[in-house]
Amino acid sequence: MEVLQRTPSDFFSNPSVKESIFWTLSADGKYSAKTAWEACSHMYPIQTWYSFVWYANNVPRWSFILWLAV
Repeated sequence: MEVLQRTPSDFFSNPSVKESIFWTLSADGKYSAKTAWEACSHMYPIQTWYSFVWYANNVPRWSFILWLAV
C-alpha cells in the first residue's frame, strides 16, 4: 500500500481516455514481428568502434568492459 501512495498520480492511466495501439503494417499489408520491432526501436548508425569491441571470438566480459569504457 505504501508503494501506491508514493507513486505519482500521472503514472496511472486515465480511465476517461480511450487507449489504443496502432502497429505499422509491412509493405504487403500483413503484421510481422519485424515491423513491430522497427516501429518500437530507434535505429542508430553503427559506430566506427563497433567491430573493435564486438568481434567474433571475443571474451564477452572484456568486450562489455571495453564497451563501458568507450
